[in-house]
Amino acid sequence: MILKTINKLLLLATLTLVATAPAFSQAALNGCNDNDPCTIDVEDICGNCFHIRVDCSDMDCDDNDPCTVDVLDINGNCLHFPKNCDDGNPATVDYCDSWGNCRHDLIDCDDNDPNTTDYVGPDGQCHHVREVCCDDDDPCTEDIYNPQTGECVHLPRCDDDDPCTIDYCDPQTGQCIHKPKNCDDGDPCTIDYCNPYTGACIHKPDPNCNPCQGVNCDDGNPCTIDYCDTNTGACIHKPKNCNDGDPCTIDYCNPYTGACIHKPDPNCNPCPGIDCDDNDPCTIDYCNPQTGLCVHQPKDCDDGDPCTIDYCNPYTGACIHKPDPNCTPCQGVNCDDGDPCTMDYCNPYTGACIHKPKNCDDGDPCTIDSCNPYTGACIHKPDPNCNPCYGVNCDDGDPCTIDSCDPYTGYCVHTPNPNCQLACSFTQGFWGNAGGSFNGQTTTQILQSILSNGPLVTGVVGYRSVTISQANLQCIYELLPGGGNASALPTNTGDINVQAPNCSVAPIPSYSDGRVQNILLAQTMTLALNVRYDPNLANLPLSDACVSFPWSVLNSLPANPTVLDLLNHANRVLAGIANTTPSTINAAVATVNEYFDECASTCTAANASGEEGPLAAPGLNAAAASAEQGFRLYPNPASGEIMVSLRQYQGLPASLQVYSMLGGLVHQQEFTELPAEPVRMELPGLSSGLYFMKVRIAGEQEMGKEFVISRN
Repeated sequence: MILKTINKLLLLATLTLVATAPAFSQAALNGCNDNDPCTIDVEDICGNCFHIRVDCSDMDCDDNDPCTVDVLDINGNCLHFPKNCDDGNPATVDYCDSWGNCRHDLIDCDDNDPNTTDYVGPDGQCHHVREVCCDDDDPCTEDIYNPQTGECVHLPRCDDDDPCTIDYCDPQTGQCIHKPKNCDDGDPCTIDYCNPYTGACIHKPDPNCNPCQGVNCDDGNPCTIDYCDTNTGACIHKPKNCNDGDPCTIDYCNPYTGACIHKPDPNCNPCPGIDCDDNDPCTIDYCNPQTGLCVHQPKDCDDGDPCTIDYCNPYTGACIHKPDPNCTPCQGVNCDDGDPCTMDYCNPYTGACIHKPKNCDDGDPCTIDSCNPYTGACIHKPDPNCNPCYGVNCDDGDPCTIDSCDPYTGYCVHTPNPNCQLACSFTQGFWGNAGGSFNGQTTTQILQSILSNGPLVTGVVGYRSVTISQANLQCIYELLPGGGNASALPTNTGDINVQAPNCSVAPIPSYSDGRVQNILLAQTMTLALNVRYDPNLANLPLSDACVSFPWSVLNSLPANPTVLDLLNHANRVLAGIANTTPSTINAAVATVNEYFDECASTCTAANASGEEGPLAAPGLNAAAASAEQGFRLYPNPASGEIMVSLRQYQGLPASLQVYSMLGGLVHQQEFTELPAEPVRMELPGLSSGLYFMKVRIAGEQEMGKEFVISRN
């Protein structure tokens, strides 16, 4: 009995060792099993097997579970200890299978993310370490990996926590830059600074500020009223108000002089659809076709009978003529004033005496007509000093008639001029006026006819050009009249096809209202329309144009040039492929547009230089021109020195005066006796342009001529 108890204690201790020592139980189960149910098989730490014999004659504790160790304790109770399969490796799942064998399956921690290293930690849990570089190669960011989201975060750096600086990083160097916040509001009358606590801009009024001091607001446009706003210091360019209150005039400002133009609108009807009824039956209500205003004219019920009381019935509007029982207007009235040269009578309606002077006019301008105050007879006394044409204006407005007054009858005579050639042009103001008209045609109708044969092309296609088709003709109204300086089109212009409704010609400068800001382009467009309107103008030789042209322009044109040659050269200057100064060619083009405005006639050219000059225009008789004008000057154009031939006035006193086209006297020379040879005049201080020479001989006879100075 004692031995059996000792065996049990030894068995219990051994089982306890087996249950608590993984190495021993693992070795025993795997390497030291002698298949003897009455031995306890143990492997020590050195790998030695021990088989401890126990008394198992009365042991019957098998629970038929291969995964338990069944023993009988000292009290005779069966104990079933789970088989210990722990291999000490946290990366395995340890368990006993249905055969009683220990299994050690590796834990699978693969998260299918190629950017992580997956492993089992000492805690037996899966860990996933990301092997990703978050560097974005931007020196201006802080690069951080967020393990919660698994994403890279790139935070901007350089914030200095100062709300009054704009912080940024130089991407080339990574250097932080802290730029002070700009609080300038553009108002010279505020003190501007940044609030260091909030970063808000403060604009404190400066009580001592005069925002307009030293400000020049002149924009060079005569059609604006320019001034400085004393509150803001900003320049104000207020368009000049040319409205005359007349709905039947087309009002606009002349872009060259600033003068208001009020052009009658022949198509105007200011009254369509206006109801002027004031519901008073005793007024005649109508719209004034001149002003567009309603007129309420009291109904005239006067029947011309001074012996009726006339008035309007305020309910029906009918005229009432009530007899005046007390009326006798002319009864017993004697109106004779004793003057035989008056016709005396009583007005039967008013009873007033009328004394009408006797009419003795016989219709003959060369008789002195009067009434004999004694007899009342008319007297027609011949006037020995009579000039029947004195004060008579015979101009019939037709440039192709020679108008004169018959010195015997005083009647006007209009003789056709056989040498007259009519040429027609219009100014850019006409072409830019959508409401204009000429000879019964509106501007729109004229443009539709002109552009039906092809678009308006200004400049040279393939270099720099502006094209307007018939479908976009309204853009002509938007672009004209133009202003600004004369210049070639910008080098990046290319070929512009102007399209309505915005009618942009960018990169060519324009005013805010859409008009082109290049006077050469505007005048050339105008001349191009004019020569298409009148082929006679296109083929007109410049020698017959009656105006002067700069020699630098004439020298750039072919022999015997026409207005069409001048237009083609202007287009080449606009396209930048001709060397003539833009301002010079512009002056020549503008001269043609304005001289023949609304069909002026042609005459002898002013480009003839005379016998002494080298530039006589072909086909002109210089001597005849000299005799007609009384003197000759040359060269014309001149470069700063001009010769004046006054040979026929030799020995007489004379005054030679030069005026600008604005009427200012710019040069003067006095002579007590004119020499036989031509007078030399040096004009070094005058700029290029058109001038007028006035010659006064002996204080009486005056003559004048235009000439051009060209310093190009």
